[in-house]
Amino acid sequence: MGRPQSSEATEKMRAATAEIVFTEGVDACSVEEISRRSGVAKSTIYRRYDGVDDLIFDMVATRVTDPPAVDTGTLAGDLSIILQRYLKATARQTTRELYLWMAQRAQNEPHLSKQFNDARVQPDGPTTIALNRAKERGEISADLNHETALHMIQGPFFTKRLVENAEPDAEEFEALVSMIVAALRSAP
Repeated sequence: MGRPQSSEATEKMRAATAEIVFTEGVDACSVEEISRRSGVAKSTIYRRYDGVDDLIFDMVATRVTDPPAVDTGTLAGDLSIILQRYLKATARQTTRELYLWMAQRAQNEPHLSKQFNDARVQPDGPTTIALNRAKERGEISADLNHETALHMIQGPFFTKRLVENAEPDAEEFEALVSMIVAALRSAP
């Protein structure tokens, strides 16, 4: 029986991965560089992870935290705050590159697809809480499909930030939130 995995070594690997990804970009990340920066042997990295892709996804999963839920009393108010946070979180070029890299890898690797979806959906996250509160208040149907609603909410901002590499101005932001809320209210 081998020795148990060291949580200290795992955290060193994750920290080195985060440092590389967020300072130099995801393409600069390699097992060799992670080993050099973390002081963890490559053999240890390969015992814990299938490769650099798995390590990057694990680093992201452990660093994604649910920001505090908001309760403005309306779905539109809650979504405005949540989506402003999203735009702030994706303001850095390296963050956008990482997200797009993860989406591309998730397309090609089924096990990474699950990890990507888990990081994106956040079942206890603020958007889920906002939707549940809106259902309780009767703002939207109690039968509204949660996953479809998440796509509706995230889609326009994903497109604007990650595809167009732009941020909506205040007028466009308000228009997008209004359209999303109207669509969610009219959904069966």
